[in-house]
Amino acid sequence: MKKIVCILVLIIITILFIKQTEQDLIGQRKKVEVLNFYKECMNKPFQSESTKQNIQHFLNKYQQEYFGLYFDDLINQYTILKNANKVYYGASLIKLLEAVYILDNHEIDLNTKLVYSYHNQKNYSLGMDKYLPGSVITIKDLITYTIEVSDNTAHEILLNYIGLETLRNYSLTLGMDLSISASDHYGYLTPEDCNKLLKTTYQLISKNDEKSIFLKELMNNPYYNALSFEDITLIHKYGLYDNYYNDIGIYLGDYPYLISILTYFGKEDYTNKVQKISQEIYEIYKNNLEEKENYCNQTNKKLYYNHIAEHKN
Repeated sequence: MKKIVCILVLIIITILFIKQTEQDLIGQRKKVEVLNFYKECMNKPFQSESTKQNIQHFLNKYQQEYFGLYFDDLINQYTILKNANKVYYGASLIKLLEAVYILDNHEIDLNTKLVYSYHNQKNYSLGMDKYLPGSVITIKDLITYTIEVSDNTAHEILLNYIGLETLRNYSLTLGMDLSISASDHYGYLTPEDCNKLLKTTYQLISKNDEKSIFLKELMNNPYYNALSFEDITLIHKYGLYDNYYNDIGIYLGDYPYLISILTYFGKEDYTNKVQKISQEIYEIYKNNLEEKENYCNQTNKKLYYNHIAEHKN
């Protein structure tokens, strides 16, 4: 009789233990789901009402300024546009297109050497000034000079290597409407065109391979960089010619964004003016991100407390 009672007690304890274990597992699973919610929430698109108001305030403030702007928050998926389809002279922005074309082409060896011909020689060539016509330079070095110090001679050598029509056709595959010609090796484009180029650049950099790391390091330079300020750094490529000054770049934080600013500020205090615009855009972006964090935190807490209440019951 005692054996039967003991066996029954053991069976009851085992059943209760199994049920408690199942409840604990369910509780732990719900807890994990709650903890995962914050990360999922932060990775979803978000634009607060106050952000919309801040954007409108910014656009109203600069209504009389004729610069072009295309800002794109890649995670939160909202844009800030001003004269986004207005055509500006791109100047040296084309050098980034050349670099992206070459680095994204697996058939091109960066160690290939190209000849520096007399007809390639141009002014404003800080990298190529140590070479004489007739020299041979690797494609890798030429890209370095075009991106780091915007070397015009290196640009001419690379453009001659790629081919005008090839580069033009490549720009079309990106959705750009770049107007380069035999008489103009720089061309006109819009802020929207620049954004498309930056998206391709970002995709290339995100591969995190040898070529993409090379490009990211080249773009991370202070040379005419008006997009960076204080401790905020954007990788970039600028263009400057006569009264045109442009700077386009990528913020590579946890929540990256693209920004293109094309202007007629070339004969004014252009770097400070563009930097001020860049900083104001960053403040809008940062405030939106703070509101998103608050929203995700508050929602996460509600889910957590609901989980505790359910678990107690």
